[in-house]
Amino acid sequence: MQKAALAQAPIGEEEPADDAYDYDDATLFGYGAEEEGDNDPLETLNRFTFAFNEMLDTLFLRPAAFTYRELVPLGIRNAVRSFLRTLSTPVILANDLLQGDGERALITSKRFFVNTAFSLGFYDYAEELGLPYHSSDFGQTLGVHGTGEGFYLVLPVFGPSSARDTAGTLVDSFMDPLSYLAAEDLNVVTLGDDARPYSYVRTGASGLEARSRSMDVIDQALEGSLDHYTRVRSLWRQAREADIEKRSAGEDPDFGLGGLP
Repeated sequence: MQKAALAQAPIGEEEPADDAYDYDDATLFGYGAEEEGDNDPLETLNRFTFAFNEMLDTLFLRPAAFTYRELVPLGIRNAVRSFLRTLSTPVILANDLLQGDGERALITSKRFFVNTAFSLGFYDYAEELGLPYHSSDFGQTLGVHGTGEGFYLVLPVFGPSSARDTAGTLVDSFMDPLSYLAAEDLNVVTLGDDARPYSYVRTGASGLEARSRSMDVIDQALEGSLDHYTRVRSLWRQAREADIEKRSAGEDPDFGLGGLP
């Protein structure tokens, strides 16, 4: 979603302090080395989409995220995030296996069984047992296996992406068994229009939850920028590259910018 997770706050009793986010200043605030090549042949179209996304964020998502953060108790917000993470388990597990990382796949499996058994996924007991959450997607999988990002692309509503990651998002949607579930009849597995209401609600809730937690970090990252488009493009690419490099090296990624405008 628009400007959704620049950073994900750990599930806990209170929101983390600003210094709890593990960012490199040059990466976060955009000073330092320039991008070697824009690889942005669709820049005119991308800028139009970016402006549209910023308008949606200003008029709808940011006010909704601020209201959600201020009015909903942290414990409930943590439960929502934990449940959404539990729902993403099949896709994460599939990509852990496709990346050839058996250790992370085992962690993902253990997290699912622990959290569903003790809280139906609404509380992250696994984190307390030393089984931290990690994300994994097919765009990352392609990158780990050496596929280049291709051209830069800004998607309506969803924000920064690339040719590789857009294809990865489509594959993830097909790998997710819950995307075939009809929201109005949980006893019937269907394809097509019947499953869309569920998908919209889940996507909207994920974007709202992530935007509410990353609001201050995003504002700080973009403060003073004369061109938000180029700043976001640089931030997203650096974060995505660092994510894939760490996965290739068998390390856990520290951050992601998957939902900037």
